[in-house]
Amino acid sequence: MVEQIVKILDDKKGTDIVVLDMRKSNLPLDYFVIATGRSSVHLNSLYEAVMNEMADVGVKPLHHIVDSTATWGVIDYFDVVVHIFQEQERKFYDLEDLWFDNQRLEGEKLNDI
Repeated sequence: MVEQIVKILDDKKGTDIVVLDMRKSNLPLDYFVIATGRSSVHLNSLYEAVMNEMADVGVKPLHHIVDSTATWGVIDYFDVVVHIFQEQERKFYDLEDLWFDNQRLEGEKLNDI
């Protein structure tokens, strides 16, 4: 599922896509997928693409939300949580540094999932 979500985000030109392996954290999930959208329109496009394409293969989220100004969105698939930010909000929430002790999976490391 993670690889499919990363592909969707990449196909829609999401930037700075990072996967954090959260399996050793104290959170009840396996992965965070984090991506950046260039604008509110782009963020909504990324969000809708993930929601629609995952639904097409029968995967529906437990919860999902985009804030009213479309600067941040989250899609919770229980084991995988997708965070899509605009650049300023991504820097503000800084999930990569908050969860720095979890392995970042990028490029070839995504094959280890």
